[in-house]
Amino acid sequence: MIDNFCVKNCWGNFSFEFVCGPFVGNSGGTLCAWDPRMFHKHNSTISNYFVAIQGDWIPSAKRYLIISVYDPQEAFVKRMLWSYLNHVIERWNGETILMGDFNEVRYKEERFGTIYNNHNALAFNSFISSSGLEDVRLRGATSLVPNRLWVRDKKESASMKKSQLKEATEIAQKVKINWSIEGNENSKFFHGMLNKKRNQHAISGILSEGNWIEDPNSVKNEILSHFNERFDSPCSSRLILDGEFLNKLSADQNLDLERNVTNEEIKRAMWDCGTNKSPRPDGFTFGFYRRYWDTIKKDVEAVSYFFTSGTFPKGGNAYFIALNPKMQDAKVVKYYRPISLIGSLYKIIVKILANRLVGVLKDLVNKVQSAFIVNRQILDGPFILDELIHWCNSKKKETMIF
Repeated sequence: MIDNFCVKNCWGNFSFEFVCGPFVGNSGGTLCAWDPRMFHKHNSTISNYFVAIQGDWIPSAKRYLIISVYDPQEAFVKRMLWSYLNHVIERWNGETILMGDFNEVRYKEERFGTIYNNHNALAFNSFISSSGLEDVRLRGATSLVPNRLWVRDKKESASMKKSQLKEATEIAQKVKINWSIEGNENSKFFHGMLNKKRNQHAISGILSEGNWIEDPNSVKNEILSHFNERFDSPCSSRLILDGEFLNKLSADQNLDLERNVTNEEIKRAMWDCGTNKSPRPDGFTFGFYRRYWDTIKKDVEAVSYFFTSGTFPKGGNAYFIALNPKMQDAKVVKYYRPISLIGSLYKIIVKILANRLVGVLKDLVNKVQSAFIVNRQILDGPFILDELIHWCNSKKKETMIF
């Protein structure tokens, strides 16, 4: 157990505050100590593999997130940890310092005496890049200094992401230019791309009740029959929950969900749909709507019409359906997944409803649900479970987890 006297032997005096992580296996845990006259801690997070401290650097009055890491040896656990840390760093509005022993290298020349794993190195570099971290080389390292240290400036990270987005946009435009020059001509390039797509998406036959069917009409009927049965209207005698729900919406929340849609809400939903999506069945992309919004915004009043009448204009909910195989060389209908390309009008309405539901979901869904809710992380569950198992092992307690 680490106490003040243990830290004093490392620090040199008692002018410090500290946070320490638990012992895991043969590791000695993680210790973070600081001078309270220089750094003021607001809160901290302690896990088996890292210690995160949030606070203010007093001389500059800047907010810092300082994370000390001691990565496990298992590659799967390391990637889970990196994903979680990436989520924590992205949510932090301030500077970040990440340091510690990551049990991984970025480049082959950094590996001595053991086998270099290129796959793990790529995953580690992807974590560093996606988190917007900059590698800081340390000199004169001692046993008290971490093996690696990264820093992240919020403004520089945003600038870097903007630059990466611009580069990706330019690449996408070059691809479209290449297609517009060569793809629309009666050329070898065009027919090669067309045949490749046809071979990838064609359904040559279906296996039904042990019989192989190749006749196009029979294949269509088999597919139609299968999905008619899957998506048919539910039976009239359905299960009814008779009881009080623990979480309910307030009267104000109900009124907010049912309020009339505004032009600003329609515009926000339009901007949330992105610009580089495939063209809708009507031939228009959301990039087109956004670019000419001032001209055509009155034509999108059909969205308001839906919220007042509850019906779509004729053709407003038309969509294309395609079958995507769930596995290579799929032979049975159940191994195909239907996807649809819905119209712009339908997409905007769905986005408005989704934006309204996001604001009330956190009041309806229990706190133990850690996925698919804003500001909740799906990896919280595995980390809590890992810490629970470690605590049970250290206390030598028998445990049943289900």
